[in-house]
Amino acid sequence: MDIKKHDDEIHPKVFISYSQSSQEHIDSVMKLANDLVSDGIDVIIDQWNLEVGNDINHFMENNTISNDIDKVLLIIDKVYAEKANNRVGGVGKETQIISQEVYDKTDQNKFIPIVWEYDENNNPYEPIYLSSRYYIDFADKKRYNESYHKLIRAILNKPYYEKPKLGKIPKEILNNNFKYDKIRSSLNTYLHNLNDDSKRANVFVNEFLDEFLEEISHFDVEITDISSLEISKNICTNVNNYTVLRNYYIVFLENLMNLSLDVDSSIFTDFFVNLQYLTTSYNNSYYNRLFLNFILYELFIYSIAISLKHKKYDFIEDLFYSPYYYRDVYNSFNGFYVNLEQRSLGYYFNELFKEYFNKKFDKNLASPFAEIITKRINPLYNVEELVDADLLCCYISMINKDLFQDDWFPQLYLYKKGVTFEFFRRLISKRYFEEVKGIFNVDSVDELKELLRKPTELNSRYGFNKIFCVKLITEYINIDEIGTMR
Repeated sequence: MDIKKHDDEIHPKVFISYSQSSQEHIDSVMKLANDLVSDGIDVIIDQWNLEVGNDINHFMENNTISNDIDKVLLIIDKVYAEKANNRVGGVGKETQIISQEVYDKTDQNKFIPIVWEYDENNNPYEPIYLSSRYYIDFADKKRYNESYHKLIRAILNKPYYEKPKLGKIPKEILNNNFKYDKIRSSLNTYLHNLNDDSKRANVFVNEFLDEFLEEISHFDVEITDISSLEISKNICTNVNNYTVLRNYYIVFLENLMNLSLDVDSSIFTDFFVNLQYLTTSYNNSYYNRLFLNFILYELFIYSIAISLKHKKYDFIEDLFYSPYYYRDVYNSFNGFYVNLEQRSLGYYFNELFKEYFNKKFDKNLASPFAEIITKRINPLYNVEELVDADLLCCYISMINKDLFQDDWFPQLYLYKKGVTFEFFRRLISKRYFEEVKGIFNVDSVDELKELLRKPTELNSRYGFNKIFCVKLITEYINIDEIGTMR
């Protein structure tokens, strides 16, 4: 029922039906009536509106069924319930009218039962015809304010929880090729489980990542035309379709970091190993492996960026230095840093996409790979955060080159805008050094200084060309100042 306007403002009009059980009861009902009027609700009640000489039955019947009355408040105590059930007195007369209204009209929201008293068994007094109706409990006088607030909302048709406007059906659910609704449902389930049962966090993380891999395995780059333009277009289509899945991974890891759960990082190293295995499978074409390597790179970069954002430095350390054992195309096992073939990935990806970007977008890009990564960034992050994550991988691989099979090429450095790198700049703090030292694989400030002074390829300003080449770490921080402040 829509509340009517009175005097150009919304002033709902209510009729209060009650039994004059005692003067105390009358006084308590009148207090409620006064409170309602004070809050802008027009109250019709016999104490104010029934004048001497008026027909009582007409007054009750008229105000009960009148279209001018928005709500009828039924104040139910023991006497009211008995009179209603026995059809006695004015309440009995009202009951005959109201019961017919309740049962015959489709809009039953007009009547609001208010329980005012409990019986000796602590059960509410209710007329039989209202026994199945939802009521507002005023019997506990200590909770009067809470009950009164519920009543006001009921009168104004303003529930605590309003139904939101209909949104758009997620595109992934309408996509017939990939069952994104399954992984989406799983994401919500696992996030709920992580909150409720943190002791089983490793189980939930492992199960979610397995389901995520299962979804990824369904992707396939269709090759109907061997031209680079057609292949590039098909890869881009896959990248766009996969974005939803990528965002689910980001949301999952974001929540995991926020909860600060004790999760075994080897679950994630195994996840990247299994994803790497998909890229080396004989069942995949060269172009599908290229696409899967793109996924592998992007998920790893986001994992580093998310960890930096949440200051989960131990997780970054584990991703960098944990042993990775994966089965390559020769079915052997290799020690594996983050050997994502990402140097060759960028090269082959860029060679394939240069013509595509040139003809489709009239862009002659130094790195189409970096363009695709940065132009489809997750809204929770900005380009600088991804660039810094990419750079950190590059720097760590170079200063610890003897530990890793290969170095990390800074694919995104073309989009570096800031002149600082917060991660390195903060190393002047001894406390901060203690938090991040594991990322450098050192135990002391002196050990880090020695490592940074060791000649590396970074001295040649590693990068795309003379214009786009990474800074030396010493351009972000003076080595002698590391760990000199609190």
